[in-house]
Amino acid sequence: GGKRRRPPIRTRVARTCRTVVAKLFSPLAKLRLTPAMRGAADAKASDNGLGPRLLFCSSDGLITDFVQGRTLTESDIHSPRAAAGVLRSLAPKLAALHSVTLPTNPPVVLWHFLEQ
Repeated sequence: GGKRRRPPIRTRVARTCRTVVAKLFSPLAKLRLTPAMRGAADAKASDNGLGPRLLFCSSDGLITDFVQGRTLTESDIHSPRAAAGVLRSLAPKLAALHSVTLPTNPPVVLWHFLEQ
C-alpha cells in the first residue's frame, strides 16, 4: 500500500490571440509627465472612439489594441484626390480629437516639464 496519486486537474482554457501594441514610456516622458498624465491622451482618445481601445495603463506604459492600417504619407494628403477621400474622412475625426478635454490637474504638461 502506497499513496494514491491524484489524477492531474484538467481545465479548459479559451485560447484567443490578439495583436496588441505595447508602449513603454521613456525616461524623458517620465520627466515630462506626472504619473497621472502618462497615457491620459491615449485613454481619452480610446474613451471617445478616436483611438485604439486601451487595454492596460500604468505609470510605466500602456497596451492598446492593434489597428490595422497604414501610415499616411505626404502624397496621400496632398494628392488631387485627397480632398475627396482621405481628408474628408480624416478632418472630422481630427477635429473631434482636438476638442477632447484633457485633465488640467495635474498641471499642463509644458509647465510641469519646464519646472522639472
